[in-house]
Amino acid sequence: METLRKSFNYEVAFSDHIIGGTTAILSAALGATIIEKYFTQRKKLKAPYRLCSLKPSELKNMITAIRLAL
Repeated sequence: METLRKSFNYEVAFSDHIIGGTTAILSAALGATIIEKYFTQRKKLKAPYRLCSLKPSELKNMITAIRLAL
């Protein structure tokens, strides 16, 4: 993250398609200032990204963890 930011002098974003929110939290701690994460009201829907989507409560927990990590 730091190498990208220094090399290009831009904010670094992270697009998270991993199950859970750990990688988004770690990327923020490493310097990502923009996080993209799917969220859903119901994981049982047959949406393409349902497995890596967070429910609203999980998204809230991820945001809290990111704020603590900073």
